[in-house]
Amino acid sequence: MRDLKMLKAEKLIELTEPEALYSREPKMAREEYRQLVKIWHPDRSEHPMARAVLERLLALYREAKLKSLDGTWVEPVEKAEAEEPGRKKVRLEDGSIKEIFHYRRLPVELGNLYIDDHSITFEIGLEFEELLSEARKTIYSLSFGFADKEMAIEISRYLPEILESFRSRHHEYLVIRKTPDQFLLKDAGKLEKEHVAWVLNSLYNLVCFLEFAGITHNAINAETVFISPLRHSVMLLGGWWYSCKAGDSLKALPDSSLEIIPISIIESGRAAHAADLALIKALGLKLLEEGDTALRPALSAKTADSALEEYQKWKYEVLESVFGESKFVELKMDKASLYGK
Repeated sequence: MRDLKMLKAEKLIELTEPEALYSREPKMAREEYRQLVKIWHPDRSEHPMARAVLERLLALYREAKLKSLDGTWVEPVEKAEAEEPGRKKVRLEDGSIKEIFHYRRLPVELGNLYIDDHSITFEIGLEFEELLSEARKTIYSLSFGFADKEMAIEISRYLPEILESFRSRHHEYLVIRKTPDQFLLKDAGKLEKEHVAWVLNSLYNLVCFLEFAGITHNAINAETVFISPLRHSVMLLGGWWYSCKAGDSLKALPDSSLEIIPISIIESGRAAHAADLALIKALGLKLLEEGDTALRPALSAKTADSALEEYQKWKYEVLESVFGESKFVELKMDKASLYGK
């Protein structure tokens, strides 16, 4: 019998494939399920996530029985209890093994995100293959073909660069370049107004470029944006599977955007730059520390008709009235403070 006692609640809840937890042989799988229930049943465990874990165990067990019967069982590279922290092994379509190193893993809307010093890796279910294909096309189009070469070189520093992509039986993986000084904005939590100011200023500048390129992103939020405290810069690295050309039919939207994007865009089903501007304002309000009132009126005001107009208003009216002369304010944030040693 495998020892499953060391599996933590967070790990169990994150599991998406029953093969990673249970054995293929039905009798063995039943014994493993019973062992896990004894550990995680709310009557036995005081862990606050015990009930959620129990529900996940049951769902995976039911799926394991079905896969064992219908012949769709695919044995993983390694079982959950054998996985090493910061390393994920993936069996590719050709049978080879690929390793994904990471210091941070979190679920995102279409799958999972793995963050390392020099790259981030998106693990996306194959049911979203078409969206991912369109994302690659959009990302590649951002790097080439613009008349203003200086603009393209400058703006490319803040846009995704695809390092590689690969597939397993159930997922497609997209690897994006990052640098060690870049951190997921979600992990930064609440920020002082000085830092919200430069984050939004960079995003408005970036969306001006997207407007120039005729592209809407449609998923600007704390899980798609990375920031560099060292350089006071912002990188829009995730969510590109929701992007499309302005005026085209929207292919899909994340739930978080549906709550924010102007209803006129939702009803028309057509992409518009106003969506990105609304998302930036909503993100700013979410980032601000409680009690801050200096920037809230501007972020709650009606959105301008164009990204350039919104950017100019933010940079030359809002920021100057709140802060006066522009100056660099250090954001004390590093890997150790965010994620520990």
